[in-house]
Amino acid sequence: MSKYKSSKVIIDWYLFDSKTEAAYYEEHKNIPGLRVHPCYELQPAFRWDDGKKIQAITYEADFAYDNVVIDVKWLPTQAALLKRKMFLYRYPQFDLQRVVKYQWERVDYFANQKRRRQARKERLKNL
Repeated sequence: MSKYKSSKVIIDWYLFDSKTEAAYYEEHKNIPGLRVHPCYELQPAFRWDDGKKIQAITYEADFAYDNVVIDVKWLPTQAALLKRKMFLYRYPQFDLQRVVKYQWERVDYFANQKRRRQARKERLKNL
């Protein structure tokens, strides 16, 4: 069990991080060219002035097909939001989508954050 209380699931020799991700795979595995856990380099590795090697920053998506990259999540972490920005800068040709279990609805990362900030402001104003 992970820190997000999700259980790992194995289907067709793929290890999924959650039951939701596995369910998405089960429903969409017949999409032609569907790739599971494709990895994208966001920043290459390099050496610092003192010779210390800095690791590359990579993003492992849940699924990809054609020019669509899918991330199955319930709530994005701060790291996920940062990597999304880096991904959009580095790979503008791809459509990065976050989907949630409810009818596999596409949810925009930034719209959710904006909505939460506005709700928080309203709550504070009403105190």
